[in-house]
Amino acid sequence: MLVSIYGHAELFVEEYVHMLADRMLSGQSNKVDIAHEERYVTLLKQRFGDGGLQGCDVMLKDYDDSRNMNESVKKQLAHTHFPLVSTAGVPLNTLIISSQYWPEVKFSPIDLPDELKAIQTAYTKAYETIKPHRTLHWSPNYGLNLKA
Repeated sequence: MLVSIYGHAELFVEEYVHMLADRMLSGQSNKVDIAHEERYVTLLKQRFGDGGLQGCDVMLKDYDDSRNMNESVKKQLAHTHFPLVSTAGVPLNTLIISSQYWPEVKFSPIDLPDELKAIQTAYTKAYETIKPHRTLHWSPNYGLNLKA
């Protein structure tokens, strides 16, 4: 029924990819049920083929890899920069994306407070230690702003 609304299967698949990316980039990634999304992508592949859905596999893998990376970075920061991170009182969880597989991500320049810039710098240095020859390009316009 949804395919008939979109007109073509390709448009439906493209819209699903964009909706998945929006949910994951919204900063409410704790509300994204990855196991459910993986099952859903598998069902969509059976119905529509792998073509337009291969990027979803990478997006879901990026989510899992990012969760693992967040834990690794937090452990590393606990040994070196943890006082800096804890005094800011900001829980930082990143979603590191493989940009060529995600829909276009628009980067907007935002001037962050110095405390957040310091946290980003510490996180980037820890990431570069774990993943040599790689770095992060931050997009602070995505995510969730937690207000007390």
